[in-house]
Amino acid sequence: MFIDNYYYGHRKILKDFSDLNQSNLPGSIQHGWIPSLPDKNTGKRRIKNIPFYCWNKKIHHLSMRNGYKNNIIIGSPFIYYLIKNNISTKKGFGTLVFPSHSNIEDKIYNLYESQDFDIQSLVKETEKKFNGPFTACLYYTQYTKKNIQAFEKNNWKTICCGNKLNDKFLEILTSQIVKHEIIVCTEVCTTVFYSLFLKKKTAIIKKNNDLNINNVEHDYVQKCETNLKKKIPELFTSNCNSNIGYNIACNELGFNYVKSKEDLKQ
Repeated sequence: MFIDNYYYGHRKILKDFSDLNQSNLPGSIQHGWIPSLPDKNTGKRRIKNIPFYCWNKKIHHLSMRNGYKNNIIIGSPFIYYLIKNNISTKKGFGTLVFPSHSNIEDKIYNLYESQDFDIQSLVKETEKKFNGPFTACLYYTQYTKKNIQAFEKNNWKTICCGNKLNDKFLEILTSQIVKHEIIVCTEVCTTVFYSLFLKKKTAIIKKNNDLNINNVEHDYVQKCETNLKKKIPELFTSNCNSNIGYNIACNELGFNYVKSKEDLKQ
């Protein structure tokens, strides 16, 4: 019914989990992590009268305060995928890096500047802190011959989970996180919480002048990052696989609100 329901395979995951056969979903699914801070733009939606299926209690309350009354907490589709396919964590091997990216929609609506990054700086910074072999997971808009060759010159592999309308996007992403030992991101994003939930060694290389990443961040993202630094500082200094990180991921992904098959269908 709404195009964002197809993002990252979320609609298919919920449909498969609940064994629903209907072609349309009456509502809109939260398709990525949203900073849980009381900013007027956080969780902003264009249509208020349709059901909004959000991930956690904080986003539920935030949506209510912003005038979006018709919202239901169901937890992240990521957790439903893990349960449905009986996926658990394992040690893994090597380091998987997720550079920041911009969306096509960002350029259309002029929401952010293009998030370009200096590959050589990213490679140097990562290899200084973490163990190889190294793989870069590039967003489909970044999966270009130029970028692939630049990583390959440094003996890095490159992978891509496909277009975000790919039904198997989350399946591919999850398999790559599971098979690696260390997950590195260059910003606080959904993948960070997926990795922490799977109890992977997780790290954030902050976007800064050293990496030459060009990005305009909203204040609420910066505030959220500050809060995370207070709770799990090792996430920004080396790597984190602590119970604190796992518990934060549970909260952000709405683990306690994941529904049974019958309740989700209803």
